[in-house]
Amino acid sequence: MIRLVTLSRDQKEGISEFAEPLANLPFVDLKIAISQEGRFVPHGQMPEFLNSLDVYVLASRSEGFPLKGLEASACGCAIVTTRVGGMEDLIIDGRTGIFLERSMKDLIGKITMLNENRGRVRKLGRACRQVVESRWGWETRAEDWYKFIRMNVK
Repeated sequence: MIRLVTLSRDQKEGISEFAEPLANLPFVDLKIAISQEGRFVPHGQMPEFLNSLDVYVLASRSEGFPLKGLEASACGCAIVTTRVGGMEDLIIDGRTGIFLERSMKDLIGKITMLNENRGRVRKLGRACRQVVESRWGWETRAEDWYKFIRMNVK
């Protein structure tokens, strides 16, 4: 059984359009964490929640840099995402995650392919976690901010 999640606060992220219909697939155990409908996951429990997942789906039509994608990646989830915000900085298609055209047909195809290749799910999750550890950890990001500030303070 493949387990996945989509976190959302509004329709732009495709909960009813993309995530909920996936529950009809016999191999999907859908988990959704949103602040409505009793699906709230407290902040302190989010690492445990994300670590319980195999695949994280981000089907947004627009984002800035979705920290939820970065957090899921840090927990070793395989990421299936639209090309929004900073996801293009995090995901190398087919190596650290999978890009998704925002259509139900494409999403079902990608999820089905991952269900049929469980080793690839684990490989994508490990590869994306390595990217997060090497490029997105606080130590690295803090140093980048210090460099930015030093360049712009006169």
